Formats: sequence, structure tokens, C-alpha cells
Amino acid sequence: MEECGEAPGQTGTKGAARMAREAEVGKLILVHRGPGLEGEKSEARARSDVEGIYDGEVILADELDVIDI
Repeated sequence: MEECGEAPGQTGTKGAARMAREAEVGKLILVHRGPGLEGEKSEARARSDVEGIYDGEVILADELDVIDI
């Protein structure tokens, strides 16, 4: 696992935000969040990181959430 907490084949919040921006998608849904993104403070930091890169809608999903796309 790399210093940023990502294993090969994974991306963190900032990487996902960059991919969403480059793909010009309107909604980014983050799922399978690791323990580093649990809790309100960590979620707020993650949301801030993403919104600094990507300007579309951001959803921090929980397992088994049902989301209309």
C-alpha cells in the first residue's frame, strides 16, 4: 500500500476527483471508503479535497445505499 493509502488498482478521493473532472461527469459517487474516511471530520476533509478539484455533485456513499443517477 502506498503512502497515500492506495493499493495498486485503487484511487483515493483526489484521484477520483481528477478522473471525474477529466471525464466531465456531472456526479461523483465515492464508495468503498476506507477507515481513514470514517467520521464527520474525515468526511468533511474528503469532501473539501474533492471539491477543490472537481465542481460537480459529490456523494459520499455508504455500503448498500440506493442512489438515483
